[in-house]
Amino acid sequence: MTVVVGYLATPEGREGLSSAVVEARRRGTDLVVVVSEKGRPATAMRSSETS
Repeated sequence: MTVVVGYLATPEGREGLSSAVVEARRRGTDLVVVVSEKGRPATAMRSSETS
């Protein structure tokens, strides 16, 4: 199973990302972060692409 989280550059977005990292580590699975900025298309990146 993969953990997926949506991220915005807000305090809530940072907290959601932090929680998702903890959950993915706990489960020993991939984390997919979907980044969205107002006025820009959403993008997705797997944690394995950032290592």
